[in-house]
Parts: sequence; C-alpha cells; structure tokens
Amino acid sequence: MDWCQCLNRRRGKSKAKFALHSRINPNYTQWVFHGEEETRSFNEDGDDSVADYADEYIDDMDHMLDDIRASTFVDVPQDHNNLSPTRGSIPDPSPSSSFDQLLEDAWRPLFAGCTKFSKLSFIVKLLHIKTLGGWSIKSFDTLLNLLRSAFPDVEFPHSYEELKSLERGLRFNYHKIHACPNDCILFWKENANLNECPNCKASRWIASDMRWHKEQQPTDEASLRHPADSESWKRFDEEHNWFAQDARNVRLGMSSDGFNTFNNMSKPYSIWPVILVPYNLPPWLCMKDQFLMTSLIIPGPKSPGNDIDVYLQPLVDELLEFWEHGVPTYDASTKETFMLHAALMWTINDFPAYENLSGWSTKGKLACPSCNVDTDSIWLKYGRKYCYMGHRRFLPPDHMWRMRKHLFNGREDQCMPPRILEGADVLAQLQMLGDVQFGKSGRKRKRTTEELNWTKYSIFFKLPYWVTLLLLHNLDVMHIEKNICDNILCTLMNIPRKTKDNINSRCDLEIFRFRKELHLKVQGERVTMPHALYTLHGDERNKFCEWLTDVKFPDGFASNILHCVSVRDCKISGLKSHDCHVFLQRLLPIAVGGYLRTDIALALTELSTFFKELCARTLDVNRLSQLQIDIVTILCKLEMIFPPSFFDVMVHLAVHLPREAILGGPVQYRWMNPFERYLGKFKRYVKNKARPEGSIAEAYIHIECLTFCSMYLQDIETKFTRMDRNIDGGEVENIDGFKVFNQKVRLMGVASNLKLSDKLLKEAIWYVLNNCTEIGHYLEEHYEKCKVHSPNCINQTHQTEFPTWFRKRVQAQRITNPLDVTDDLYALACGPEPKVASYAACIINGKRFHTKQRELQRRTQNSGVLVTGDESTNNVDFYGVINEIVELRYMGWRRVYLFMCDWFDVGDPRRGIRVDNHMTSINMDRTWYKDEPFVLACQASQCFYIRDIRVKGRWFVVQKYMNRNVYDIPPVPRVLEDMDGESSDDDAYQENESSYDYAPLHCDGCPVSTPLNRNDIEPILIDA
Repeated sequence: MDWCQCLNRRRGKSKAKFALHSRINPNYTQWVFHGEEETRSFNEDGDDSVADYADEYIDDMDHMLDDIRASTFVDVPQDHNNLSPTRGSIPDPSPSSSFDQLLEDAWRPLFAGCTKFSKLSFIVKLLHIKTLGGWSIKSFDTLLNLLRSAFPDVEFPHSYEELKSLERGLRFNYHKIHACPNDCILFWKENANLNECPNCKASRWIASDMRWHKEQQPTDEASLRHPADSESWKRFDEEHNWFAQDARNVRLGMSSDGFNTFNNMSKPYSIWPVILVPYNLPPWLCMKDQFLMTSLIIPGPKSPGNDIDVYLQPLVDELLEFWEHGVPTYDASTKETFMLHAALMWTINDFPAYENLSGWSTKGKLACPSCNVDTDSIWLKYGRKYCYMGHRRFLPPDHMWRMRKHLFNGREDQCMPPRILEGADVLAQLQMLGDVQFGKSGRKRKRTTEELNWTKYSIFFKLPYWVTLLLLHNLDVMHIEKNICDNILCTLMNIPRKTKDNINSRCDLEIFRFRKELHLKVQGERVTMPHALYTLHGDERNKFCEWLTDVKFPDGFASNILHCVSVRDCKISGLKSHDCHVFLQRLLPIAVGGYLRTDIALALTELSTFFKELCARTLDVNRLSQLQIDIVTILCKLEMIFPPSFFDVMVHLAVHLPREAILGGPVQYRWMNPFERYLGKFKRYVKNKARPEGSIAEAYIHIECLTFCSMYLQDIETKFTRMDRNIDGGEVENIDGFKVFNQKVRLMGVASNLKLSDKLLKEAIWYVLNNCTEIGHYLEEHYEKCKVHSPNCINQTHQTEFPTWFRKRVQAQRITNPLDVTDDLYALACGPEPKVASYAACIINGKRFHTKQRELQRRTQNSGVLVTGDESTNNVDFYGVINEIVELRYMGWRRVYLFMCDWFDVGDPRRGIRVDNHMTSINMDRTWYKDEPFVLACQASQCFYIRDIRVKGRWFVVQKYMNRNVYDIPPVPRVLEDMDGESSDDDAYQENESSYDYAPLHCDGCPVSTPLNRNDIEPILIDA
C-alpha cells in the first residue's frame, strides 16, 4: 500500500493559500533558523558566481522557496497562545542538502547572460509542459538528449530520473506500507518488524481561500450554496467551538472507489485510491482536481471489501493527530505559523462502497442504511430478490392511500416512518456485534439476528467527534439517478434480461393478487403475457430511437447520445452516469409524454422534476422540505404502476435524498462525479502494467509537486491559469465607456461582408441606441418632443427620427461644449458604417453561439437564444434562433455585436406557445417580430430545443440552462485584501437546473387509472 504524505501539505494559491511542511524527522533536533531572514549566499567554499547573480536576477521560484523555507525552519515559541508544535525538529541533513541545491539552482542562470530563465525555473516549466501534454518518460528523455546536443554549453539534466531531485528537495514523497495478502493487518507501527501475519501466518514479502467558508460565505439561512450552509456543518461548529474559531482548520470529505487500471473487464484488477477533499474553499475551487488529495492507494488485484479498515489505519491515525494535537503549519498569506487541525465530515461513495466504509451491509432484507432495522422489504419468490415498496408509511397517518390495498401490494399500510438514528443509537447497535476478524483466509462469519446488518465496527468511530456528526456516509445521488434511469429505460424499451417487467415479475404479481389484467393467461397449453401500458412495442420503439438520434445538445452540455442508440436494433446501451443524469432530467418527460398514458407520464415527469430540483446548484431549504413530501407521493404513484421487481433498493433510496441535502448541502459537493472523473486520470498514469500502483504513486507525486510549483509561475500555462475552451473576449480596454462598445465577445472564423437592407440597418441602429443606457436622457428628451409634435404616432416618430436628431444634437453640443461629449458618445451619434461584418460563430459569457446554418451539419445545437422578459414585456420570455452574428463598426475601432434572429410567436397561447407545470413548448412554424430581429449579444442567454413528440407539427420543448462556471454567490464585503479566486475550467459539476417554477404534485384518491394492460396489441406468446 502507498501512503501519501500530502495530507500534511495543504495546497493553495500564491500569497493566499497554505504551504504546509511535510512530516519532519523527529530524531534531528538541532534548530538552525529562528525566524530571521536568511542571507542569500550559497557555496561558502568559494563559488561566488551564484551570489553575484542574486543582485541582478529575479526568478519565478523565489517566492516559492521563501515560503518553503519559512514553513520548514521557523522557530515556534513554546507557549499556549502560539500553539507550539508537538515535535520540535527540522528535516534531516539529506533533504536539507537537496533544498540547498534548489536554492542554488534558483539563482543560477540557465546559461551565461540569460536573464529570463534560471536553471530551476527552466526545469520546472519543462516538467510542467510534460505533465500538461502527457509526454512519456522515454519521449522526455529523448528531448533532453536533443537539447544537450544542440546546446552543449547549457547544463541540461541527463534524464527524467535526475529531475526527480526537485520532488525530493520540495519533500513530496510517499511511504510504502506492506499489507498482509489476505487483508488481515498492515505491517505498520507495532507490526512493522514482523515477517509474517500473526493471524493467517502469510509472508510479508509479497489559505486565504481556506478561510472563505467563514469570512466570505453569504449568510442566508434559506439557501444552501456550500457545505458550510448545511445543518451538519453548523451543528459541528456548535459542539466543537474551539475548532470553528480558526477558519483555517480544515473540514474534509473522504471518497474511495475501485477502478480497473487496464480497461479490460476480462482481466479484473481493482485498485482503490482514498481521496480527501477540503471543503473550506469557495465553490469555484472546491472539488476541483488540483485540490483533491490522494492519501492512500490500496493495491489490487482484488477489492479490499470489508477489510478496507485495515488499510485505512494510517489515515485515521493521521486524522486523530490533526484533531487532537494539530500540525505546525505555515500560512503563506499571513506569513505566520499556526497549529492546523482537521476533521473528517463524511464519506462519499457509491452504494457498494457504502457497505465497506460504514460496516452496514447494503444487501438483503435490511439493505437500506437509513431505514436501518425498520427497512420494509418483501422477498420475491420468482424474481429471487428483495423489493422495497413500503413508501406509504412515509405518508401522513390519515392519508387515503394507506387504505387502498388494491392499488398497491394488496394490503393496507398503517406503519409509521422509520426512526432517524443518532450516533448514540448506532453505537448501541454496534455493542451487539461479535468479534470481527479482518482477512480473507478464514471462513465467512455468520451474523446473528441481534447484529442486524452490521458487519464490523467502522474504524471511523475511533475519531472522537465521529459519533456527533449528523451525516456520516452520503448516499450517492449520481448512482441513484443512473440506476433509476436504467430501470425506467430498460422497462420502457422492454430490453431482454434488463427489463423489470418480465415473466417472473408477472408470476410475482399473481402471488400479490393484484393487477390481474397483467397476470399470465393460460389457455390450454398456450400461455400468453399481456403488454403493459408502461412499455413500448414495435414501431413505437423504433420511433423513440429515431427521436433520440435527432436530439442535439449545446457545446459541452452532454455527450453525443447518438453513439448510444441503434435505430436498426431498437437498442439503447452504453449510457454513462452523466448521460443518465441528462436523460432522466431532460429527455424522459418529453419521451414519455408522447407514448405513455397521461397518468403514467405525469408520474415519471414528476420524478424527473424532483431530481432536477434536487440537483440544483443552489438549494432552498423550504423547497427541500417540500421535496421530502413530494418524493413520497411520487414513489407511491410508481408503486401503482410498475411491478414489485422495479423497486430495488436504489429506487427506494431516493426517499432519503432531500433529508441528506438539508444535512449536507448541495449534492455536487457530495456525489461521486468529480471523483470518478479524477480516477479516470489515474488510468492514464499506468505506464508499467506490471506495477500499476507504483506507476500511479510516482505520477501522482510528480504532478502534485508541479501543481505546487505552478502556483508561483507567471509566464506559462498552468492548471490555475489554463483558459476554458469557451472563454470569451477577455478584458475590454475601455471599461469606463459605453456598455454597448464593451461587449466581451470572442469572434470565431473569418468575417464575411453582409449587405443589410436600409430597413434592417435602420432597425439595427435604432436597437443599439434604444438599448444604450448612457444616452437615456437624450431618448427621454426626444420622446417628450414627439408627444408634442406627433401625439397620434409617438412611438413610430420617436424610432424614425431619433437617430438623425441625436446626431445633430451631439454634433452641436460638441461645438459648444466639447468637454461634455465623450468619444463614445460622438461615435455612437455618428452611427456605424453602412457595410457590416457577419460571423458564423462567437463566444460570449462562456457560451458558444452558432448561426442556424452553421450547425446544420453538426451534432451540437448552439443557435438557440433566450431573452428574459421584464416589466416592459409583461415578463414574457422571448425564444429564437440566430440567423446572423452581426458586427457594427463605429469610428475609433469601436464595435457593437448583434444577433439577428428569428423570434417565435409567444403571444398566441394556443398556436404559438404552450406552457404547463413542467415544460414550455413553442411552435417553430410561427414567427413573431419579423421587423425587429436584433438583440445585443450580451443580452441573450442560450437555450436549446428538443422536438416535442406529444403533439404533431414542428413543436419543440424549450430547455433553459446555466453555465457551469456561474455561481449564485451574493457579494460579501471582503475581509482580506488578497482573496481573489480563479474559476476552474474543469467540467466537474452540473449546471444550475432550477430555472423553472416548481409545480405542486397532482395527488387525489386514484391518480393512476386501471387497467394497466394494452388491448391494442396481441399478447406475447410464451414457450411452454
């Protein structure tokens, strides 16, 4: 097992983060530095050349080495106020000499007379390019040989291995801890010198942003934007006030999951990294790859399973030390050393790993860890598994559905909801647990009835605060969504061996004695199975697949779903977790509305809306409370529709998700999506397939070292400065000028000349003038004149005559009072050139826009635009598609960018637009405002359209969405000067999807009609 020490080295931004020192040798106790500034001179034996460069050379690495030196050699006073370190020591002489070599390289020019690169900065930047480009070690060594041949006077290193002295000098390393091959123990601490396992006798030899959550986090009790807003976080602060007093103390989440390093399912090999994530950071940094810390790498080839606690011992030991004693840490933002404490808030894992980490078996009769002993399950005789259908117990005691046994499982339900267990209750249950021996060498121990589903006493209970936490282990929303989506889609498409509506399901229905219309029909030797209303048949499946292949998403929104659909075979396969997320929330409501009966489609649409609301980037506490009520109603409706085999434990777990969101905050901080993407990078680290764990450990330490160094680099692309592919025009030069001239637009492609008609050109000029807020008083002045001179046609006269009047007015004003007329005002008054430029694509506000013509041959849809209504338009939203991206050219190289669009008719609620509780559809055959096609590029939001198969004609459902890199964080006065956070460009989180009005659920005595069989199709003949 590889044990990474990066937990002792917090990373962060230059001048604003923490650069923490790693563990230091306790045997070396001599103090060398006592806080004073070090003299910049090296090689006292007479090499004065390096010292001479110090007077004239400044290097990128200078601040980095200063911070490392301060964090390593600072003398902390031994008193209670300063929280002295528990171990007074400095690194042993070997790392110190490596560090001295780095200092020397930082002040030695790459070659005589070079003022741009030092030897160290050149090496760091070269290594950084290797990492970003994914070069192999062999190709890197080849490049070094070429450079040394071409420039013999330059001291280039000979190989990549030689450059690893950089990692040693910065003290980035890891330790190997041997483990018993049967997962019994670690050869660690008191077992460090053993040669065989004592159990099975097997042989051994096989800052500143860190304070954001307290100093910059908005205080809005009704909204959840960050884990710091959650109930669990606030309760922790109340019970451990000493920990909360210092905002720099770190709150951690832990995730672990296995992955196959070889991408070959026929050769199973499961490696389990253990990853830590700090939650102190703001939303635009939290959960990003550069802030995830791999603390353990549990080796393959087999999964550790229940024995994972054996491997977690070093991590828990570290967490105990961080909690009880703290670690002396250098704060680069305040230039001081303090005692850093850390606490583990919860674990994040898929459901199988939930069992390994919590000790509660997620299989069998009591599979639900939240319901615990009160789990309601039924054994299916023919399905050979448990189903979990008892959701009526979550309804109010007097609810009418509790008595409707013919609609559910054939019986009434008067049970009460399961009791929510506190930490003390869990400990009481664990007292009944027998002696558990780790390891795979012995026979499997049978659990007693009193032990319930507990398989072990989780190692996390060694943490003194663990029992006080409200949320110990998170249910993973991502995998719950995927499993529910798979159940629905496979049943809807009636996919063999995957559908939940099969022969065994119908036989189980007979045992329950309800929904007799779906029972198998026996007529002599002939046995038939009726088709259900919740499945598609024949032509319907073919048309459904064709509809899916026509779906186009905006750039970067989702993968190309066309790759997962086979129209010829009527199959849908290979959907990843994010594909299921998009399908469940975006496509399912449209699809089922076109093929299923209204009541069935409504239940599935309400389920889709539930997950869309739950996965919003900003959550409303009151709405979450309503969601807790709604999901019970939704699951009860589904019980009236689908067979019992549909309700596996993953479907049932949805009932607990709103409560966990209240306890833990938004789901994007607590699901597996960022960690699974992160593990995908680990697969690329494996260069030596005979030693995959070693390859990952070496590559990880190398990348961690370069990530740390990159915070101090100024003139090279790094993970912190890498631009998003959809970055817009950047900073504009004249930020104090007119806003219409300061649109941040990044044009794409070559401009083409566009000849607008006189009418369209006048419309464009008028739109720019009418939407320029800086000339509002001119518009009001002319409008008042029109009221006097043209009372019968005020608006028309105002629009027609204002451009000419405005030009003459400004020209006259420039003659009389030239200081009152700015260059922007004069350029706007003079108007644009008659010839305009047209582009096929542009990027603005982080979104890519295409013309309708450009995307005809593309698999993405980027031509949809949305202009949000205001009071002047009675809050009516306008939807359209882009025909041209127009550039108006004004004097002085000023530019105004307009979208020339086709606007759809949203004024006719019957033939133009249809709005219901869950979606909005527009008719693309009907357009509106043909004489007013323009909108400023900065005013337009992006939307996309999906064909509405519920109605005939060219009706399309409008899909609104928000950019991933946009965060709903109200401004808060800054406490510190240097608190600038950079938004990461990683595609790690889901966009905010709560951009709709949440509708109350439809709930009456019998929301689902009977019967549920189809009479329009011949039943399926079953072979005897």
